[in-house]
Amino acid sequence: MGGHDHNYFVSKGVTDWVGYNLDTYNADAADDRGDVLIVKSGTDFQDLSDISITLKDTPSGSVRKKVISEITGESIEYNHLRLLKNYR
Repeated sequence: MGGHDHNYFVSKGVTDWVGYNLDTYNADAADDRGDVLIVKSGTDFQDLSDISITLKDTPSGSVRKKVISEITGESIEYNHLRLLKNYR
């Protein structure tokens, strides 16, 4: 999770994101191959993100005890607008 970038961005390594097309082109991430997991929530609290990270155990003897197996989430702004639309 990163902050203070002027664009809302979710890298291709993220599994699923409600309210954001993971195939959106971003010139600053032209080399994104999905091997880095990044979520940039924009600037000045204009966009917020709800992130869920799923971990899985690694084999015995591994340096890391767990690794990320899945990242999902949604833009809070998108969810808020959806709730308002359903309320009317």
